[in-house]
Amino acid sequence: MVDSAEAAVELNSAQRSIPPPGPASAAGQAAVTLAPLTREGVRLARLVLWFVAAATVLILALAIWEDVGTGSLRASADKGLQALAAQPFPVGDGPNLAALQKVIDSSKALLDAVAAQQRDTRDFVMKIAQLILLNLFLPVLTAILGYIFGTRQAGGAADRGG
Repeated sequence: MVDSAEAAVELNSAQRSIPPPGPASAAGQAAVTLAPLTREGVRLARLVLWFVAAATVLILALAIWEDVGTGSLRASADKGLQALAAQPFPVGDGPNLAALQKVIDSSKALLDAVAAQQRDTRDFVMKIAQLILLNLFLPVLTAILGYIFGTRQAGGAADRGG
């Protein structure tokens, strides 16, 4: 009987020493307490990462939209080339040869314009991506993360007495 009473006392003391499950421990994660400034730094880093993700999505949407926009130009060039292929090849120096040469020149000019527009769009998208993502968000994000890890490391050294 004494053994079961001692076991019950041990069980009660063990249950009191275990902290109640919180939202972080309920999900199987260890709860980490951050200093208020560090916590704000983490929130700011998340915000910057959301801006980076949104800018990336917008830049990709712009590139796709511009590519779809040039699709109508490509379709009209394809129609012109199909009409050209459907006509019999003219023989001699008559008006048919001049009309055929005009169609060929206009189709070539249209295809060159489409290629130039696509090249310009790609260059524009790459410059914007470099400007926004690399020159703006990356330095801000590295500064924030450096601050976060620096304060956590300094806080850990202060706790260790160093």
